[in-house]
Amino acid sequence: MIMTLRGPCGYSLPSGHVASMRQGHESMSRCRRPNTMQLNIQNVTPETVEVQGQVVARAYAEGVMLATLIATAGSSKPAQEAIVSQYLDAGLSAATFPAIVRSIETRKLTAEREHAERLKDAREHAERFKSYESTPLDEARRRAKREDRERKYQDMGRAIRSANGRSDFSSGNWLDNN
Repeated sequence: MIMTLRGPCGYSLPSGHVASMRQGHESMSRCRRPNTMQLNIQNVTPETVEVQGQVVARAYAEGVMLATLIATAGSSKPAQEAIVSQYLDAGLSAATFPAIVRSIETRKLTAEREHAERLKDAREHAERFKSYESTPLDEARRRAKREDRERKYQDMGRAIRSANGRSDFSSGNWLDNN
């Protein structure tokens, strides 16, 4: 008697392939489930909703259909949140799952807070950066100050060399004042 087993994607395996299924059957690695279910929710009216091209009663969509979709997500919190957030974005009620709605609202508030913090940091950085910008007049003043300082050091070197009676800096014993 041949017994068939169902793999994670619904394909059949004969019972002799149980060992290969445990070791990671090659066709199982090719099967990838999408991370989140994308619902096409349109034409939301007070009485009806179009979900995936099918017109259903709004009460059915918010009750039975939402519960079924959450059940298909299993214990995957991100998948559940993705489904409920699509319902909320479409303007449907997800009041039957308050914990998921709270987690979505918390995540959105956290994201908004982080975004506001990043904007605040960017503004502060831009203001700090403005203080580093210099005008051509400031650059000319700094250049003149630097050139004066260099000229002063060169004059000091010339004075030391001329006091020793030597004309170049590298001649020996330039510190002796003979």
